[in-house]
Amino acid sequence: MDPDEFISWLQTVDRILEFKEVPEDKIVKLVVIKLKKSASLWWENLKRLRNREGRSKIVSWSKMKKELQRKYIPDQYKQDLFLKFTQLQQQQTTVEEYIGEFEQVSIKCDVVEPEEHTVARFLGGLNPTISNVVQLQPYWTVQDVMSLALKVEKQQARNKKTFQRNVMPESIPDRENKNSKTGAGPSRVIEEPSPRGPPRMNQPQTPMPARKCFKCQGFGHIASNCPNRRVVVLSEESEAV
Repeated sequence: MDPDEFISWLQTVDRILEFKEVPEDKIVKLVVIKLKKSASLWWENLKRLRNREGRSKIVSWSKMKKELQRKYIPDQYKQDLFLKFTQLQQQQTTVEEYIGEFEQVSIKCDVVEPEEHTVARFLGGLNPTISNVVQLQPYWTVQDVMSLALKVEKQQARNKKTFQRNVMPESIPDRENKNSKTGAGPSRVIEEPSPRGPPRMNQPQTPMPARKCFKCQGFGHIASNCPNRRVVVLSEESEAV
């Protein structure tokens, strides 16, 4: 039988015996009837062994329970459980989950200790962000500390949600500005004005004045290239002949 299953079975038996108010001298006989298969064989073998050794019969429930625990709870399991009992930490679990694990391990170990020691173990396993606040409040019992831890966790969760609501709207423009700088969003090219001044757009060009010859007063040529000059020269030469 698995040690955890055995411990659960033993706790169930204790609750039934308490509920039915079974007399102490009848508990062992009643529990023996409920033993099945290998457990029943083990019990019969234990009785024969004790008889051969001249030891007295087991007639009390506390003695029978110790023999059952010796049989079904290995020493290594006890060592691992006790380490967990002394070093249990909340870590990533909620306070409610930590309380459940803390109580379960404490019951399995069945260690009798002053309540102030239990309180110290519980506070030592809580996350510091919760434990530091709890220790500022007045408390007297383990239940007081557990209730305070639950309240502190809920208050911190509410404060976190309020903080996120106040911060998120301010962070949106920053994210948009970041995207525009890194090119994640649509970019706009901003043209800087030229240092030479604004360009002249769509201005009518003034036509260049036509060249004028000062000899013949014609346009399109100058005096040195005047075609009328040749005519004059030829006329003068022909008259000379």
